[in-house]
Amino acid sequence: MNKQKILFIVNEPRYFVSHRLHIAKLAAKNGFEVIVAGPGRSLPEIDENKFTYIKIPLSRGGKNIIFEIKTVIRMFCLIRSEKPNLLHLISMKPVIYGGLASRVARVRKVVCAITGMGYMYTNDGFQVKFARLVVSLLYKLAIKRDGTRVIVQNTDDLYLLQSIIGKAEGRFSLIPGVGVELEKFTRVDEPEVSEEKGPVVLLIGRMLADKGVREFIDAARLVKKEGVNARFIMIGSTDEHNPTSRKEEELKGLTESGVIEWLGHVDNVNENISAANIVVLPSYREGFPKALIEAASCGRAIITTDVPGCRDAVIENETGLLVPVKNSQRLAEAIMLLVKDKKRRMAMGYKGRQRVERLFRAEKIAQEHMDIYTSLLVSA
Repeated sequence: MNKQKILFIVNEPRYFVSHRLHIAKLAAKNGFEVIVAGPGRSLPEIDENKFTYIKIPLSRGGKNIIFEIKTVIRMFCLIRSEKPNLLHLISMKPVIYGGLASRVARVRKVVCAITGMGYMYTNDGFQVKFARLVVSLLYKLAIKRDGTRVIVQNTDDLYLLQSIIGKAEGRFSLIPGVGVELEKFTRVDEPEVSEEKGPVVLLIGRMLADKGVREFIDAARLVKKEGVNARFIMIGSTDEHNPTSRKEEELKGLTESGVIEWLGHVDNVNENISAANIVVLPSYREGFPKALIEAASCGRAIITTDVPGCRDAVIENETGLLVPVKNSQRLAEAIMLLVKDKKRRMAMGYKGRQRVERLFRAEKIAQEHMDIYTSLLVSA
């Protein structure tokens, strides 16, 4: 008897490995043949698990209409040739392009993972508003049909997508994030604080304006101006495909001037979290920030913004603090509050770890995905 086949279409193999490899491994354990399609080359983690990898032309920030049409055609050809029993589309372009292609290819069992509504839903310029209208229409065409299940990561995105697509019973599933490997992101005591340098305040994420990088840098200046000792470290890569990305030269210059320390991309995020005292994410909007749940898993207090996704990752005044979005002054005040209060930081970190153990274990989240796969495949 042939195995049932699941095809993941992703916009970045690296993020598939870091965010959804455990889900694919559980699918394989449950008898699925796993195929992953995305731009660029396969990665060792994909090959080691004996998943088939298929390269497709896909640009996350591409605006060349001919290239984009070719991408949709290539997805259609891929779906038609592989004939998956189940199609799992991850992030905006795979969801829209793959959803449209699967309609034509007549694949009836589709999971669409909406990982966040992105900068298009946090900005209000005329061009952005127009693009938002177009994207909303495409979402509706790609998703609104029987046999499609939409996974969202927070209630704000759920309500927004329901307003776009319509409320249909059983179409939406709310799964907060992708989970944390508790064995990797273990709770460890805070490192000793240097009197000269102070506690380490860490930001994890791509170097995008929408991640609150500017506010983090401004807050670092304000804290230092107040004479409070703290090290401000940012880890994460720039993104040439995103119009809000900061430039490498600028970040290197800020590092040289001593305002912040930018380390770029790192492989062992858990080690950086363990070496920090506070983890900060002043983002403008998120799906469900994995970095914050990993920080909580390591027992670190969190400061983040009171916006969709971020507010879902903390319990205010218990596991972290919430500050207004795009407000460097309030961010600096929250940082100084926790920098000066180790007892409060540690209490928040302890409660954060308990919450992760209860709600966000990787195994639990992976099983919730498997339950969705099963329910779709057994339905008519």
